[in-house]
Amino acid sequence: MELGEVEKEFARVDTARLIKKFLTSRRPGPLCVPKEVVFGGSPHNPVIMPFWLSKEDINYYVTNFNRIGFTSGLNYYRALDL
Repeated sequence: MELGEVEKEFARVDTARLIKKFLTSRRPGPLCVPKEVVFGGSPHNPVIMPFWLSKEDINYYVTNFNRIGFTSGLNYYRALDL
């Protein structure tokens, strides 16, 4: 299976950073990142973790997304209008 554009972008960013960005987004609705913006932001800028999100929570998601990837979840959003 060939990776799509978003999957390739995600592959360039640390999975833990992606998960933290997803779970700490303050905007309701699907996360939307313009193409010219590097997803995940600068690795030098820390992601501020809320009190309710533990390191164990992040590790759980990272382990599973590293195992199965992001394509299934992304396909759900790609097919919303079908």
